[in-house]
Amino acid sequence: MIKLQIVDGSLQVSSNGTIILVAPKNSCAIDVLSLYDAIPLIVIYNKYLGTSTNIFTQPLANCVDSLDVPFSVNTFIDFAELNLGFDTFGGGCGGGGCNTSPFQYNTNLTGIEPILGSNNASGGLSTIGGGSDNTTSGYHSTIGGGDCSTAFGDHSTIGGGLNNCASGNCATIGGGQENTASNYYSIVGGGRLNTASGSFSTISGGRCNTASSNYTTVGGGFQNTASSLYATIGGGYLNYASGNCSTIGGGYINIASGNCSTIGGGNINTASNTYATIGGGSCNTASATNSSVGGGRCNITNSRHSVISGGQRNIVQSPTNECCSLGVTIGGGIGHNTTGGTFNATTGDLTGAITCCNVGKLSTIGGGLRNCAIGGYSTISGGSCNIACGVNSFIGGGGGFFCYGNSGSPDYYACYKIGGNCTIGESSVIVGGNCNIAFGCQSFVGGGLYNSASNTRSFVGNGRSNTSAGIYATIGGGQNNCAFGGHSFIGSGICNRATSYASIGGGRYNFACGGFSFIGGGCFNIVSNTACLSVISGGCCNCVFQNFGFIGGGVFNRITNTVSSISSISGGCCNSISSTFGTIGGGQCNSVSNSCSVIGGGASNTASGLQSAIVGGICNVASGNNSFIGGGVCHTTSATNSSVGGGCCNITNSRFSTIAGGQRNIIQSPTNECCSLGVTIGGGIGHNSSGGTLSTTTGDLTGTITCVNAGKLSTIGGGARNQSVGACSFIGGGLSNCACGLFSAILGGCSNSTGTCACAMIIGNNITANRVCTTFVNDLTIVSASSCSGCCVGISTNGLLVPTTVIMASSGGAGSTIRSGNSNSAGGSFATASGGCQNNASGQTSTIVGGACNISSNVHSSALAGVVNTASGYLGFVGGGRNNIASGFRAMISAGTYNTSSGDSSAILGGNGNNTNTCAFAMIVGDSITADRVCTTFVNNLSIKNIPTSSAGLPSGAVWSNSGVLSIVT
Repeated sequence: MIKLQIVDGSLQVSSNGTIILVAPKNSCAIDVLSLYDAIPLIVIYNKYLGTSTNIFTQPLANCVDSLDVPFSVNTFIDFAELNLGFDTFGGGCGGGGCNTSPFQYNTNLTGIEPILGSNNASGGLSTIGGGSDNTTSGYHSTIGGGDCSTAFGDHSTIGGGLNNCASGNCATIGGGQENTASNYYSIVGGGRLNTASGSFSTISGGRCNTASSNYTTVGGGFQNTASSLYATIGGGYLNYASGNCSTIGGGYINIASGNCSTIGGGNINTASNTYATIGGGSCNTASATNSSVGGGRCNITNSRHSVISGGQRNIVQSPTNECCSLGVTIGGGIGHNTTGGTFNATTGDLTGAITCCNVGKLSTIGGGLRNCAIGGYSTISGGSCNIACGVNSFIGGGGGFFCYGNSGSPDYYACYKIGGNCTIGESSVIVGGNCNIAFGCQSFVGGGLYNSASNTRSFVGNGRSNTSAGIYATIGGGQNNCAFGGHSFIGSGICNRATSYASIGGGRYNFACGGFSFIGGGCFNIVSNTACLSVISGGCCNCVFQNFGFIGGGVFNRITNTVSSISSISGGCCNSISSTFGTIGGGQCNSVSNSCSVIGGGASNTASGLQSAIVGGICNVASGNNSFIGGGVCHTTSATNSSVGGGCCNITNSRFSTIAGGQRNIIQSPTNECCSLGVTIGGGIGHNSSGGTLSTTTGDLTGTITCVNAGKLSTIGGGARNQSVGACSFIGGGLSNCACGLFSAILGGCSNSTGTCACAMIIGNNITANRVCTTFVNDLTIVSASSCSGCCVGISTNGLLVPTTVIMASSGGAGSTIRSGNSNSAGGSFATASGGCQNNASGQTSTIVGGACNISSNVHSSALAGVVNTASGYLGFVGGGRNNIASGFRAMISAGTYNTSSGDSSAILGGNGNNTNTCAFAMIVGDSITADRVCTTFVNNLSIKNIPTSSAGLPSGAVWSNSGVLSIVT
């Protein structure tokens, strides 16, 4: 750097400590204009020799003063004025005459001004660098150049330009035209017609801008006005920053009139309250304290601490004062909190007159279209035409296209009809969907269409047109479901209805009206309002009208009547219960009408007696108390404790009577059920009746029959058309036998009759008793311990036994016996055919008592009675019935039809079409059952009476009820 300093009255110039020039300071003059060149130069010449005698020329930037401080134009001029002076007479002219310097002192020798240009540097130590008609009247004022500018203020500066005026002390105008800096330290950088009239105000440039208050700033632009303390306008057009510390970044026709208000840009925005902020956009208004509009168009807020981030024509209106609806937030979107106008879905423009609504305090709208957050602390995340009216309510999204009523104010009923969601209850929630409404406090709608949660904490998950109207009511989904009662539940489905504490899992058109009732699914099922704690699992058109009823499924099942409760129908079709503790397992058209009665299955069965039971079958009637029908067709048990095991068309009205099976067997008690109590029919066809036609081929008894009164405690084992009329009488089997006498008995055979002879016994065929306490036989063979193989006796005219010639069939077995009957054979050793017809006892020690066409073909086998039965297993047994086969070792069939006991030691009680299927020790009690496991008892249905409810005192293996669950004692 080159140092210029005055040493001992001389100008000394040195470079890096080396003196390169020493000249008397009185002989030195400077070229002022060179200081204002594009690259300012310090030019020093000998003022006595003229300007052509330069003795020093260097760029101003390379020069420093005696303190090593770089010179500026002004500081170097000050240095020259004090030490070198200006030569106004021309160097080398001898002090008189050529005047080659472009500068001169002013008239009072206190300032420097160009010789040319009519400039006037009238202020003390003022300077005019050039131009024309410039005036520096302020002390130390400076004008660098230009025309017609005036520096009135002390220390004021004008760099150049035209008609500029720096009238404030220390005011500065860089250039431009017709600019004014009229207050202390005010600055105008340039431009035209700008006015900086506040102290420390600044206008960087532009045109027609005004900074009229202290510390105001205008960066540029056109016709901007910063009129309050610390106000700032960055640029733009026709912006007004009239609030203290207000700021406008740019744009046009923006107004920041609130203290500390801010507008980033855009146009026609107004921030008119303290700390109000508008980021940009168009026609936005933030008129409340701390209110904000981020951008967008035509957004308005008069709510304290409110925010509109953007969008179009969103409004936050606080009704009475800015605090009524303070803290509201709108993230974006179009037309929020407004009604009216026309929305163009293509362009997104909302046009026409709109009406704003009062918004809730601290409410929030995230975005979307035409949403209204009216409730305090309410939230709408997005969507269209949603209304959040409830305090703390929430809408996640969804909605429709339009959302206002005819009145011009928000109308949630109109919104509900047209497409928007609406939360009315406090803390209610709608996640999404269309046309949903949450009326209740803390109610919830997850989504869907036209759903309504209208009571406290009611819930709708999804679906369409669902209504959850009860307190704590819940609908998971589906369509047109209604949960009317408190704590009611509907999982899904269509058109289901649930009242208080009732539940529906799904299905359609189900009605759960009883308290704590449940419908799992299906359609058209009903639990009435009189049926508390009742259940329908599924099915169609099932109804429960009383408490604790249960229907598992099926169609058209009913639990009815005012006395029915704790009844159950597992399934089936058209079954009904009208009693307490009634049970129907399944089937069709079954009816239980008395307490504790049971129907396992089948069709058209009726259990009308107290504690009556029907296991299965068709058209059976158990009308007596504790009566039982195991299966079969068209049975009737009308007396107390009467039973029919199976078969077809068996009837009893006798107390404690039993018909094990067969067809059209009748036990008739004449006056009351006790007259003929305790009667037993093991099986067979048409017992205790007359008339009709019996087919020997099919075994069917058809036509009209007439029943006879059965004897008390009488028994018929099997066969066909037998009548046990006498009390305690017995018929083992056979055909058309009649035991009329008291304690009389007929073992088997055909057409035997004891008449009225008490204690008469008949073993044979076509025998009529004529004496009491007598055994009647056709023939008799007595085998004694003597050496003879046997002897035969006959009856004389006086009734005495007389020896006769032994008569034995040549084909008979050794020691075999044929007691009576017709066409019977006993081919096995020691075999017996006691009666009946066409029976064949071909096994060793086998036995046939009566019946027809029965076969006993294995050792110790027995076919007691019935028709076409076969005992072919070792120790096999058939008691009666028809077409039964006992082929297993020790297998047994008591009665029934078409049963097969093929497993060792297996047994079938009765019924039809049962098969032990070679399973050893399998037991079957029922109808149409096939065994599939050894050592197991098979039933169609099982009813255990008086079962223990505790295992205390029970042996290992015993069964007991553990709160309704069967348990086994270990």
